[in-house]
Amino acid sequence: MAYLAYGSHDLAKGTLLYNECVLPGKALNTADATANCLSLKAYRFKTETKLDSALLYYRRAIAIFDTVDKSQSIWRLNDIYQVYVSMGEFAKADEVLANAI
Repeated sequence: MAYLAYGSHDLAKGTLLYNECVLPGKALNTADATANCLSLKAYRFKTETKLDSALLYYRRAIAIFDTVDKSQSIWRLNDIYQVYVSMGEFAKADEVLANAI
């Protein structure tokens, strides 16, 4: 639900829902839950066009997903690709896309 709120630029609602997600995620204490929370935080920054911060959190999520769920890493690489395109960094975007393949 936080993704939907952030996507519709309702940052207050997104943050509320994010906080509701983080607490159970911390209680689970799993790498997957941590990486998903980082991805959600990255998405928030992406919607706020704080693209450098989005890249930082997507990369942190990938570092974790690489150890537990490679398919999620590929999705996060796609997110990083989109951020680089938004930044006009097309060469970097192509490099990320090549890594995903």
